[in-house]
Amino acid sequence: MRLFFLLNLVAWPLAAWACAQGTVVERDDDDASGGGGGASSSGSGGSSSSGTGGSTSGGGTTSTSTSSGTNPYENSSLESSDSKCADNTDNDANEFIDCEDFGCTWNPYVTVCPSVENSDTLCDDNVDNDSNGYTDCMDFSCLYNPFVTVCGPSESTDAQCTDFVDNDGNDFTDCDDFGCSANPFVTVCN
Repeated sequence: MRLFFLLNLVAWPLAAWACAQGTVVERDDDDASGGGGGASSSGSGGSSSSGTGGSTSGGGTTSTSTSSGTNPYENSSLESSDSKCADNTDNDANEFIDCEDFGCTWNPYVTVCPSVENSDTLCDDNVDNDSNGYTDCMDFSCLYNPFVTVCGPSESTDAQCTDFVDNDGNDFTDCDDFGCSANPFVTVCN
């Protein structure tokens, strides 16, 4: 758990700054948290999303989608949607707000935060896209991200973190593995 917080303190100040420099994002009144309306916190402008990949322009983020086009990690209690990642609230009570939270920056369905290595394309291009010194599958943004499939086996979903199997072969099982315990998309280890 300490490693997770250390990574947040060291690797993400730039992401938080970039998030604060973006454009205003309108709240979605149909959001699961209900109510609201009006403008909310900041984003990265120029975002683009598509069903099979993504493209960016104007400094936006890349987003990918499942065949159904929905975010499989949308959860009203997590930082996991554009509206929740732009509401200036710590929705999952982990002391990280909006684009400072991995639930926002690692999720390719969230387009209001600056681009990080959060998709198969970005995690397989031999480029350190988020300039943190780690390239592709050596970067935790790729390695422990449940949306990334090019990095081999991992423990990064609720199902994998409760199956009593060392899915990624690192000698740690389920919630004893950082892939589960330090992952914002895993809810069973909290």
